[in-house]
Amino acid sequence: MGHKINPNAYRLGINKPWQSRWFFEKNYPEFLEADEIIRKVIYKKIGSAGVVSIDIERTSGKCRVTIRAAKPGIVIGRGGKGIEELRDKINSSLTTALKKKRLKNEKIVNVTLAIEELKRSEVSSSYIAQQIGWDMERRLPWRRAVKKYLEQIMQNKDVKGAKIKVGGRL
Repeated sequence: MGHKINPNAYRLGINKPWQSRWFFEKNYPEFLEADEIIRKVIYKKIGSAGVVSIDIERTSGKCRVTIRAAKPGIVIGRGGKGIEELRDKINSSLTTALKKKRLKNEKIVNVTLAIEELKRSEVSSSYIAQQIGWDMERRLPWRRAVKKYLEQIMQNKDVKGAKIKVGGRL
């Protein structure tokens, strides 16, 4: 077997930022577990909003989660109820992890959310991949879906080229 490397590892600090910005030597495993719980809850709850990235930033006693989504209206909801429900769901899942003694630090539970709109969704590779996946789930012809999004990408003047690979049982 070959040793595969995540392409983000080459780009970290050069043209891509870290997804989590914190470092605590004593509680590292708990914070890492909390980050995974936060990401799972967000993708499960609002995955249909076109979530592109989730950035987690921790300072003393505070945890700020920034969600970049293509459709922020789905995340926010009417009157901001969606954000409140999402924050409550994250806090409840973190408290249940505290009760199960997977997490030991009570400071993890205080989470604030910020939603950012994805300005140029036609350039974001992860959002295009999500859209192709959704089209394939709706049983659209995969060649047609790939060609449609490839043309959409290439209409942008800033894009010099694109390559879309689809694999699996098509």
